Amino acid sequence: MKSCLVCFIICLLIVACNKEEINKPEPEEQNPLVMGDIIGKWDIRYPDAPTNGDLLFGYLEFLSDSTVIFTILSPDHTTVGEFKVKENRSIGLWGNDSLLNVTVKDDSLFFDLFAGEIIDKFLAVKDPKAIPAGASRFLCRDWSLSKKEGGMDVYDQLNRYSEKEIIEAKVVFSASGFYFWRYFKDGGLYSTVGRQNWDWHANIDNAIRDWDPRDKPDNNVYQTIYELTDSTLVMSNPITSKKLYLTPVRN
Repeated sequence: MKSCLVCFIICLLIVACNKEEINKPEPEEQNPLVMGDIIGKWDIRYPDAPTNGDLLFGYLEFLSDSTVIFTILSPDHTTVGEFKVKENRSIGLWGNDSLLNVTVKDDSLFFDLFAGEIIDKFLAVKDPKAIPAGASRFLCRDWSLSKKEGGMDVYDQLNRYSEKEIIEAKVVFSASGFYFWRYFKDGGLYSTVGRQNWDWHANIDNAIRDWDPRDKPDNNVYQTIYELTDSTLVMSNPITSKKLYLTPVRN
């Protein structure tokens, strides 16, 4: 009788343990990082920094064509390049630079900045105003300038002041209102013109204003957009009276 009771108690313990295992919550798994999670502009700050804008580390802006714009505020420097979302929750930038241990939660982006070594942990907060809409969805990407028509005038003008031939000119429009020209010689980047601001002209259809960030925009200084699709940009330019033809660097 005693042995039967012991067996019964053991059976109860086994059932209880199995029930506990069944009811034990599974560890929360992080969803794979996808491009849609990160598209937009992010204000970067250290995780323990106050929300004072003066203490911003810089900005990250991811465009849907895999262009990334990385601005560090002190010293003021901006780099434009390509990014790749990887399966191990990291984002490859240029060279050996990467964002590691990337986590997206609500409108916050957490990551470790790696540039040959771990620099620090950062928190980036999404800017809700920097989501491209309307025609900006097509414009906000990296474009390559053709030497067709007015493009040849631009290349000729550039090469008057460079010690080596400029073989490609690129322009990128960001959703947050930045505007960059970059020039390439054989073997790599030659120079990047300082950051400009841009927006759609309020009074003229299919036109954009561009201006130095240190100045105020002038409604009389603008460029006309003659054609804009997912694969074509035709626009005017102050250097030439002919049209500029551009194609996306990446689709």
